[in-house]
Amino acid sequence: MKSLRYKIALGYAIIILANVIMVGFAIYHINQLSRPINKILSEKYRNVNAAENMKLALAQQERAQFEMLEEGFDSTLYYRFQTYKNEFLNWHQRAIEGVALAQEPDILDSLMQTFQKYLAYSDTLQTMLGSKAPYRAVKAYHYQKIFPLVKHINALCTQLKEVNLHAINRSNLKAQKISQRTTSVIILFSFLLILFSVLTSIYLTKRILRPIRQTTETVKKIGQGHLEQKVDVESDDEIGQLAFEFNKMTARLAAFEKMNIDQIILEKKKSEVVISNIPAAIIVTDGQGNITLTNELARQLFAVDEKAIRNRKVTEFLQNEVLGKIFNKGIWKNTREKAGKPNLISFTRGDEKFYYEMRPIVITDNKEEIQSVVILLQDVTRFKKLDRLKSDFMATISHELKTPLTSINMAIDILLRKVKGELNASQSDLLAGAKEDVIRLKNFVAKLLVFSRLESGNYPLNLQKIDVRQLIEHAVRPFKSQFAEKAVNFQLHIDPKAKTLTADFDNLVWCISNLLQNAIEHVAANGHIEIHVKKINRVMRFTVRDDGQGIPPESQKIIFEKFVRLGKFEESKDGNIGLGLAIVREIVHRHKGKIWLESIPDKGSAFYFEIPLNLIQD
Repeated sequence: MKSLRYKIALGYAIIILANVIMVGFAIYHINQLSRPINKILSEKYRNVNAAENMKLALAQQERAQFEMLEEGFDSTLYYRFQTYKNEFLNWHQRAIEGVALAQEPDILDSLMQTFQKYLAYSDTLQTMLGSKAPYRAVKAYHYQKIFPLVKHINALCTQLKEVNLHAINRSNLKAQKISQRTTSVIILFSFLLILFSVLTSIYLTKRILRPIRQTTETVKKIGQGHLEQKVDVESDDEIGQLAFEFNKMTARLAAFEKMNIDQIILEKKKSEVVISNIPAAIIVTDGQGNITLTNELARQLFAVDEKAIRNRKVTEFLQNEVLGKIFNKGIWKNTREKAGKPNLISFTRGDEKFYYEMRPIVITDNKEEIQSVVILLQDVTRFKKLDRLKSDFMATISHELKTPLTSINMAIDILLRKVKGELNASQSDLLAGAKEDVIRLKNFVAKLLVFSRLESGNYPLNLQKIDVRQLIEHAVRPFKSQFAEKAVNFQLHIDPKAKTLTADFDNLVWCISNLLQNAIEHVAANGHIEIHVKKINRVMRFTVRDDGQGIPPESQKIIFEKFVRLGKFEESKDGNIGLGLAIVREIVHRHKGKIWLESIPDKGSAFYFEIPLNLIQD
């Protein structure tokens, strides 16, 4: 038996053969049991039925004679009498044909003799009725001659029935004995066959599973790192071939491990050195947020050693909304953000505040389950200080320029009104140009002051309940002349559900106005500008859409940064040097909302921003 397939097939064949033998044995004995039962039903039941039907036929004959006794001789009644006489004789003949017991012939002979006497006396009775004999005489004749014969015939029929019923009972007892014997034999034979099948299955299973179990134990040891293991080859079937190939594989694995272990250790050390020397704090966690690896900068940041930080939750050291979403499986499955955008977080040490840019990188398996999270913390305190210094410098410059610009503007106005004397044409042109430059500087300074206040956070919102339609109409009103000048097709779409929200009225007017001003600047004559307002769940979405020149993809990522313009700075008009969208973004963020855009070059742009409906002042 070299083939494993042959061994398994042989085992199944033996079990199937045993079951076939058991089934054949059971069928044979069941047939033996059914044979006497069929004989009982076919022979005995026929005579029982014949006895009953003879009694019924006799009863019908007597009924016809009684009616003739009461009503007189009648041909219809005589015909009925003859009909049931023939039926009686017919059933008597069937009983003779079904004779199977020794007592039955004598009973049937006596039955026929008595019935012949009954017929003879019945003929005499019918003659008396035909001759109009007295009623009492006829009645007495029937009672004395015929009625005893009727009772005797019924008794003989009952005796025939009982003889057959006793025979049926005896056959039934015999069938029960055969059934009990057959059941006992089948149970014993089935038990022996089941025992044989079980023993055969156990034997074959052990023969098949022993090398498989040995191979499994060897695989477990190899999984624990003991690659020198081997499996004994006891046969040349499929399992034997598997054991042979398995031994070859383990030998190759051992050789490979011996050859590459030093290289693996070297690469591991390289990775650890690289992580340790990256100029950023690095934290590596598992899928549940437990810290598995940190570099020296991260441990210095949290002022702990490696043993104290390992296997602790990262949220003990970093409280951040993005990390909360990542390690909350319900939110993670809905968002699927594999790498969060940089988040600015701060730490306070003593009296000094430090800022870090945090970037979580999520590593998932094929089922989108989190396996590990790498958190990079880049120290941006120096850049944050520089940015604050720059903002403070701009605020100071703006404040210092505001007063002299006002004075210059007043002086130019006085000169242009000719309060100090007449001006020639050249002087008027020079002053008009200076006036335009002063206006540009004033607009620039005003935007710088607004942005500085927003960026510093010292700009409280004046929250109030706002009617959405009134807000939009107030923002659009100053631009109607510009729409007419460029023949712009302006459309306003307000969702019927978008009625009110809580926000700073003036700030939102400024946002919508600035987005409209940008749309007018970039849309061509006869172009289209649309404003859409829609209520979506718990936010109000505002959309300003145009079909202008659009924004290049490389500029879309930085369009909301300060001092970013699509054109050149020297081409700016009315002091527009790239602060408008930055101010819009700061206002939206101060309202705890979000802003974004969609743009296709040469096809137009759409600016979106959302404001929570029920905003609460910080």
